[in-house]
Amino acid sequence: MFTRRLACCMVLFAAVATGCASAPTAPGASGSSPRSPRVSPAATNAASSAIPTAVTAAASPSGPADPSATNAAVRLSGNGDLAPGTYYLDDRAFTNATRLTITVPAGWTTEEYGELYKDRDEPGEVKFITWVLTHVFSDVCRWGAEGTLVDVGTTVDELVTALMEQDGREASAPTSVTLGGFPAKRIQLTVPAELDTASCTNDVLRYWPAPGPDMSDGDCCAPPGSTDTVYVVDIAGNRLVVVARNYPGSSAENRAELQSIVDSIEIAP
Repeated sequence: MFTRRLACCMVLFAAVATGCASAPTAPGASGSSPRSPRVSPAATNAASSAIPTAVTAAASPSGPADPSATNAAVRLSGNGDLAPGTYYLDDRAFTNATRLTITVPAGWTTEEYGELYKDRDEPGEVKFITWVLTHVFSDVCRWGAEGTLVDVGTTVDELVTALMEQDGREASAPTSVTLGGFPAKRIQLTVPAELDTASCTNDVLRYWPAPGPDMSDGDCCAPPGSTDTVYVVDIAGNRLVVVARNYPGSSAENRAELQSIVDSIEIAP
């Protein structure tokens, strides 16, 4: 997720062994999680042509583009507050599609490529992010040198099965849905409220690395009680993962807005 796509490395201990390159702060009692880049500097340097960073012409010098300036969907890029409107992602590394379009309400922010937040770092935070995955950790509390990676193949069912079998989160039964016009499976993954993350590797939970697997990147750090609603989408044979995350303190309004972003997804394969 870049999310802080990886805010999981507590110390620069055995960086090669754990695959972590920087030290985050552990999630606080507020339910927020530490920040980290969606794409690590090493990954950016290795694939700079694949990671879009430029802000579109409609953007202000200091923030993301403003759809109201063009009355059309604009490319989501940059960091900061978002004007309400329609945005698109066009990097297959994060969508497995030619274009993924979403409509964003007022009051949301973006950080790195395609991460959206409401009430960032507050108890009521909600989050939207997309992923392309090749592996997950078998135990979200034991990762790096202490953990085991599971190859999740290429199909929707292979990934859903791996997520259901993942230790450290409680999984709902998957349901069949349609997202952006394509078939998908929806599953909810909840961190038990009583889980003590002090017993976990580096005191945080880590769900998966970036594709490859790239251990210097990945998704982690939601606190006990948080829930990820995960959509695994089959886009004409290519697999996309959409994560909508809420926290114990997330308001009904924020959850509804998060769902509205998911419901607004349009996908051009």
